[in-house]
This record gives sequence, structure tokens and C-alpha cells, in this order.
Amino acid sequence: MAWGKPLSPPPSAPPPLLGTTNVIWASGWIGFCLSLIITQLPTPLSLALAQFANNLTYVIHFSLIGAYSGVATQAIACINALLKIGAESGSEKCKTVQRFTPFALLPLGYYTYTKPLDLLPLIAVCGRLVSFQATDMLTMRTLQLFALLPWVPYSLALGSSSALMTAALSIVLQCVALWTNHGRQLLGGQKEKEEEPIPVPTKRQFTFTGMRMPSFKAKKVD
Repeated sequence: MAWGKPLSPPPSAPPPLLGTTNVIWASGWIGFCLSLIITQLPTPLSLALAQFANNLTYVIHFSLIGAYSGVATQAIACINALLKIGAESGSEKCKTVQRFTPFALLPLGYYTYTKPLDLLPLIAVCGRLVSFQATDMLTMRTLQLFALLPWVPYSLALGSSSALMTAALSIVLQCVALWTNHGRQLLGGQKEKEEEPIPVPTKRQFTFTGMRMPSFKAKKVD
């Protein structure tokens, strides 16, 4: 070290490969993609599987930005999705327990409530939980459409651009799915009849039509 020269500062540590900011960003956008996929799924089972993954990513997202009321409601939604998966797989126990899942929001809402903003995720998740009680896709999609609405003001208040875009696009795609799959029912028409399987004829049912077999008659010989 030369006299009269200041000490050089130590080299700064390299930034972590996966920092908190990156996790917030990634979890928000993964949840965004899953939310869009959910609106187009055709069966309750596939919807429940995607819903579980979606809620899990938002548990991570809301916990890192300090929105603990959102964390709690998303955790309950994860449990509800797991119960729906079990119910669709034939488990009667899961079906019974799932009926009582929305009531878990009551003590949670009382415990986590600090301001009126905290009611928005409670209302949204309650609508989502109730929608999983439906047995047909039209009722389920309609309830989920209304359950998406409270996320718009909630995301605006938190300043989460990914959550806001997720809510807005999910609402649009849910409307598209309702119109595409249930347009006739929404307009008051009759339900679309399921295609009946084509019966396979048995051996006894085979008949020859349109063809006349030649007949051979013996001629008399004079």
C-alpha cells in the first residue's frame, strides 16, 4: 500500500441469482399464465388441478409483498382445490369436507381484518370456493366470473401490475368461455343434446338391401 492513497473499497458481492424481487416477479407472472389457462379448461377435475397450482403461486406472491390477508385466502383455496380433486376422483370424504370449506373464511376474516381492503380477497375467494360446489360447468364458470371482479380493485390498491392484468384478462377470457361453451343456454335455448353413440349391428341385424340375388330355375326339357 502506497502512502497517501485511500484504501480501495472491497469488491461488492455479486447479486443473488434468485432474489426476492425475482421471486415476486416470477410467481406473479406464473400465476397470471395459470389464471388464463383455467378459464379454458373443459372439466372440473382439470380446472381443480390448475386452480391448486395457481393458488400456490399466489401464496408465494402475496407473502413476499406483505399482503397476508391474500396469503390466508389463497391457502384456503389451495385446500379447497385439493378437496375438489379428491371429490372428482370419487372420494366421498373429500366431497363432504369440501362443503364446509367456505366457512373457514369467517374466523380468518375476523382475524386478518384491519381495513376494508381486506374484505376484497375474502369475497373473491368465497365466490371461488362456492363455485367448486357446482356440479355443472355453466354454474361453475358463472360464479367464477363474479369471483374475479374483486381482484381488480385489490390489485390496484396493492400496486401489483401482474395481479391486475391477470384479473382483467381472466374476466375477458371467462366471458369468452361462457359464450363459446354455453351460448345457447345463456340465450334461453335448450341444452345441447349429447351425441348418442352409434349402435353397432350384430350378425343377425345385417340385411342385404338394394341388391337382388339372381334366382336360378330349372328349365323343363321337352
